[in-house]
Amino acid sequence: MTSFIRTIQRKEQRCYLEEILSRREHFIPLKGRPLRAKPGNFVYLAYRGSIVGRATIDRFESGTFNVCTGHDRRPYLAKCKVHYRGGWQCCPRQVPFRGSQGIRYVDAVGLAHLDAEEWPAC
Repeated sequence: MTSFIRTIQRKEQRCYLEEILSRREHFIPLKGRPLRAKPGNFVYLAYRGSIVGRATIDRFESGTFNVCTGHDRRPYLAKCKVHYRGGWQCCPRQVPFRGSQGIRYVDAVGLAHLDAEEWPAC
């Protein structure tokens, strides 16, 4: 698997994260397509120094999208939408992850073992 981690900005309020985790099917906007990731892999969310959840990637949609994001619904110019299915799974324990801009592949940061674990639904 080639799952990846997307960081939610530290300035975002917890209620914005909860809104994302409550969605069963939606998308994560990105500035570029994660070329190594495939449908069936996971997209992980990191927030304030920890991995907080993951969802199964359903498909990728390329194009130019002006998406409203964040608790203040500011515009974000995305080149890719990562659609997910089945809702979010919450991390069963504390998994530290230093946030970054863009994405990081889990195998590149030593967290590939997370893909094989069972996580409960959020």
